Amino acid sequence: MFGQKSPPHSLTNGVEEDDPVVQRIPVHLSKGSAGQLFLFEYNSNVLINNLDGDRIVKSRIKPKQQKVELHLKLDVESSNFNRDLARKLASGAQKTSVDASKNFIETQILTSSMAVPQNPERFAIAVAQSDGIHLNPLSGIVYLKPSFGYLDTTTKKREQKEGGPPTVEAAKPVTVKFSRQSAKQLKSNQIKADEQKRQEEEPWCETEFFEATHINSIREREKLNCDQTDHDVSNFFCETAESYLPALCPSQPNESSDEVKADGILSANELSKLPLNEQIKERMKQMHLTKFSRLKRLLGGSYSEQEIISGLCRVADLIKGNWVLKSSLLFDKEFTSIRGVCGDKLAAARDKILLTFKTNDAVICKKLAKMTKIPADDVIDILKKIADKIYKVGWKFKLEEDTQFLNSYPEIADKQKMHFDTRIRHQEKKEEEEAAEAKVAAKKAKLQTGRQRKNSARSRKDSQCSDIGS
Repeated sequence: MFGQKSPPHSLTNGVEEDDPVVQRIPVHLSKGSAGQLFLFEYNSNVLINNLDGDRIVKSRIKPKQQKVELHLKLDVESSNFNRDLARKLASGAQKTSVDASKNFIETQILTSSMAVPQNPERFAIAVAQSDGIHLNPLSGIVYLKPSFGYLDTTTKKREQKEGGPPTVEAAKPVTVKFSRQSAKQLKSNQIKADEQKRQEEEPWCETEFFEATHINSIREREKLNCDQTDHDVSNFFCETAESYLPALCPSQPNESSDEVKADGILSANELSKLPLNEQIKERMKQMHLTKFSRLKRLLGGSYSEQEIISGLCRVADLIKGNWVLKSSLLFDKEFTSIRGVCGDKLAAARDKILLTFKTNDAVICKKLAKMTKIPADDVIDILKKIADKIYKVGWKFKLEEDTQFLNSYPEIADKQKMHFDTRIRHQEKKEEEEAAEAKVAAKKAKLQTGRQRKNSARSRKDSQCSDIGS
């Protein structure tokens, strides 16, 4: 839908004029290349313009990992081609890159890395046709760059001839302590290891590269156009915003809840089937913090504000009029950070950080680490969920103060403040008791060490006296 641009800030009777609609263009979703459409990004426009069937001598792909290799034939007859250097590098190159008859490198290998590692289907290729715009969701976006693996091989061979790599200082033994991991962490690590193993075992799929004018390339491009463009879409023009999503993406009767929960995050459709308190809990775990008005919109119009507030008080704390997930739900007793800090200490530290945000617009990580007595990296992990880092300012709370909620529900704000302050005082009292116990234990250990030293000295003195007497 396109409109003619109006002059900026043009007002009529104090109301901004809408741009007039001059043309309506249909947008179609094509699935002809679903699961097979990749976008290649190159580091040189010259390279893109010179990619044709004659230059690509070999191509292959690992579809699951979205890894691509293209072997480009070099123009050995060019005046810019250095034959002497190519012969020197040929000794360390792969056989597929070397011209056996001339004994120099004849191909260049382009290897890929994922330019968009997560959710590439958010992007699409658009094709403009006379009947409208055809959108094609992407399966992956990869960035291709030259690979110089033969240089590493050449370096290794040179080091072997010269007697190995340069000597380094002998390694010294060190003591390393590892914290005990929970069953959940062990399971997660095992899943990651299995996934890494599956990726390494995935074989290369050899492919054939066709230039743009080839008949096969033309046929593939035709798949980018939607075949059926005469569907009736009048049912998508719903009266309310709430009824639009079910009309656009209707739930399937045989949809498996295990598939929805495979990544540990419930879909909006699954969340809507849960009881109110469970909905609020799961949504807060996903968002970590939110405004009351936003959560109310997400839950729909089926619940009253009092019911929503009652559910929030069970799982969240009120910070500057915004609701923040309780630390005890984020860090349970079985949780342990990679730096070895247990869940109870992390929860107590997070509560202190939240309390600091109540009275400060921005906080400094080093000061928080000193106050909470946990590693600075753990403090940063906590801050990333609830604050944004501002250059030369510090960490600022993600949301502005929600004065509308505070003014509408002052009694809820007072009650939340009382509960939060009570929890903080309880944590401080517990820390003081633990510190006192540790101090007493250290004092006892010191006295015990002193007694052992005195007894040892007395034993040596008695032994010397016995030797003199004998």
